[in-house]
Amino acid sequence: MEPCNSVSENSFVVNVVLNLPLFRHYSYLSCADLAPGTRVIVEFKQRQLVGFVSQSIPAAEFTDFPQNKLKPILSISPAQLAISQEIWQLCQFAAEYYHYPLGATVFCALPLALRKASSSKRVLNQKPASKNPSPKLANPEESSAELTLNPEQSLIVAELKQGLGKFGCHILYGITGSGKTEIFLQLIKQVLASGLQVLVLVPEINLTPQLAERFTVRLPNAQIAILTSQASNAQRLKQWHAANSGSCNLILGTRLSVFTPCANLGLIIVDEEHDASFKQNDGLRY
Repeated sequence: MEPCNSVSENSFVVNVVLNLPLFRHYSYLSCADLAPGTRVIVEFKQRQLVGFVSQSIPAAEFTDFPQNKLKPILSISPAQLAISQEIWQLCQFAAEYYHYPLGATVFCALPLALRKASSSKRVLNQKPASKNPSPKLANPEESSAELTLNPEQSLIVAELKQGLGKFGCHILYGITGSGKTEIFLQLIKQVLASGLQVLVLVPEINLTPQLAERFTVRLPNAQIAILTSQASNAQRLKQWHAANSGSCNLILGTRLSVFTPCANLGLIIVDEEHDASFKQNDGLRY
């Protein structure tokens, strides 16, 4: 997009939030009406920074600041790099609820590579996520077998399946080894079969490999994305993009994964929900 260097009757003033610990936005001149969540590159104190549009106002209606002093938007990133409206609304809620700057909240929800002004071309050139290879197990037939549910498990699965496809919140209580994971697996299998995505949150990184292995074997057709702090910046960016585009349908990660944009989310499972590791206690406390 060519920079909009002058005000016209067709231009807009866009308010942009930046990764700064300030409760304010910054206004720039744009030739296009940009939706909230649009990723842009702007000049700020002689640096080029990534920002996200929070509001777009026709220039004729903007009276807060002399428009001839506004800097232009330098570039607009492709739609694939925009924050979805659902995640944008979640960030707005988190910023208001936890009294945290919206700009800093938005950037907490993004892979590190998306916070940099030079990352857009690399994202767009990525190939869709490929299916994770099945791990080598001592007894793959036993590991891949669907277990026979006991009467209590069967009752729970039947009740939860009735609620799939509409909003609902359930707490599944059971001690370690009581069969909760088998209930999760049967619910996940049905949601994936309906063409929707599943987000599974775990409290600790060291729980992820074992659970991912079990998912891979029991759900061989699932496209699994793993989002933890142990992944490299490039890997996190690739998995974020796969979830956002819908090319993966099972997302497994720690607490920050709650901000992952999902194209067709049908089920969220918070495993060991009581664990204190789900609480973010520095920066944005959520």
